[in-house]
Amino acid sequence: MQDRYTADIGDWSKYGLLRGLFQHTAPQLTLGIVWYLTPPESNTDGRKVGYLDESAANRRRYAACDPELYERLRTLRADATKTGLGVELVPQSGVLSPSTRYYETPIGVTKVPARDRAAYRRQWLKGALQATADCDIVTFDPDNGLETPSQSMGSATSGKYVFFDELLPFWQQGQSLIIYQHTSRQRGGVVTQTSNVRSGLSQHLGIDGTRIQALRFRTQSSRTYFVVPAEQHGSRLISAIDAFKATPWVTLGHFAYG
Repeated sequence: MQDRYTADIGDWSKYGLLRGLFQHTAPQLTLGIVWYLTPPESNTDGRKVGYLDESAANRRRYAACDPELYERLRTLRADATKTGLGVELVPQSGVLSPSTRYYETPIGVTKVPARDRAAYRRQWLKGALQATADCDIVTFDPDNGLETPSQSMGSATSGKYVFFDELLPFWQQGQSLIIYQHTSRQRGGVVTQTSNVRSGLSQHLGIDGTRIQALRFRTQSSRTYFVVPAEQHGSRLISAIDAFKATPWVTLGHFAYG
C-alpha cells in the first residue's frame, strides 16, 4: 500500500467489497485493516482515478454500485491531492464503519539492513496484532499480495508482500482473514494464480481449501480478494458473500467469483 493509491480504482474495489460484505452480516462483524505501507515509487501506478470524474457514464458504471462510497472517495481524493497526505485520511473519511481499526505504521523494511529485516518485521507484526486484537476480521493490504518464491524477508521489496507465516497468528486468534492479491504477469494467468494462492493458504493455515473464497475484481486491472472465514464467522461470511452476488458490484461486471 502506498499513499499515492488513496481513492484510486483499487481502493474503490477494496472499500466497496468490505462495505458490501459487512452490510450483510448480522450481528455486524468488526473489521481491522493492516496496511503494508511502503514509500511511494517513481512509476505511473496510482493514477487510476478517472472513475471519479463527474459524468453520466461514470454515474451509471461506478456510482451506482454504492453512491455514498463514491461521493466519499471523491472527497477523499480531493483532500489527498490538496494536503499531500494519503491513508491517514481514510479513518475520518467515512468510507468504513467508525468501529474499524487501522494499523498505519509503515512497514519500513527498506530502511533496515537486510540481515535485520526478518526480526524487524516480527516486531512490526506484533504491533499489527495488538492494533487489531479485538477485530473479528482482519484485512491485509500489501502492494502486491502474498509472498512469491523470488522474495525473502531480507529483500528490499519484501514490504510489498504478505508472508504466509504472518497470517498464522491472526488465524490462531480465531480471526477471519481477507487478503489482497494483485494479478501478476506470471504464466498461467489468474486461474492458476488463484489456485496457487488457495493451495498456499490451505497448507499454511491447515484448512480445507474449499473454505477459502476468492472474489476477483476485473475492472481496469485484475486483483483478487481471498476471504478465509474462521469457524465462528463462517456461516455469516458465506451468506454475505452470496448476497454480494446480487449487488451492482457483480451484476455490472466489476467482481466475479473465482
